[in-house]
Amino acid sequence: GKTQKINDGYTTDFFVTNNLVVFKNQATLYVFDNGLIKNLANYNVSFAYGDSLVAYFDERAYTYNIYYNGHITQLEENSLGNPVKLSAAGANIFAWVTQYDQFNIFYQGEIYNQESQAPQMVNAGKDIVLYRDYYNDLKVFYKGETFDLGSVPATAGVKKAANALIGNDMAAFIDNTEELKIFY
Repeated sequence: GKTQKINDGYTTDFFVTNNLVVFKNQATLYVFDNGLIKNLANYNVSFAYGDSLVAYFDERAYTYNIYYNGHITQLEENSLGNPVKLSAAGANIFAWVTQYDQFNIFYQGEIYNQESQAPQMVNAGKDIVLYRDYYNDLKVFYKGETFDLGSVPATAGVKKAANALIGNDMAAFIDNTEELKIFY
């Protein structure tokens, strides 16, 4: 019921989720979580966020980290640049592809190794990640388990995209027989 000042500097961007406020002073990245302000990176241009997490590249330390549940976990490191090639953030889940094409998922404080080859597309929701693997199969990671939905045709005119959409705890897709299916 009252206003609280959280930033003395020049705020260049801010984003609000159900649980966090993510904001930047020029290149410095902060999170406001449960009444506390945490400096995540002094030099940052690349980040993703959801309701309960912030994944970001610390360009001074050359690390890709995730802030979740009040803690920072290092996901990747590379002294030459950003070690994450592709990523997707959902409400409480983060999926990423490393510089070596390893595909991983961070969910509820745990890292799940998914594939040793980069997926063609990745999308994240709440408790769920939908991806098209290297071999053109559509897969779902849901609450710690991975399910193979089979080969699904790509959308005409859209490079490597699946006829698939994701939400909270569910995904809908058109299979190779052109039938609408739902993972729920």
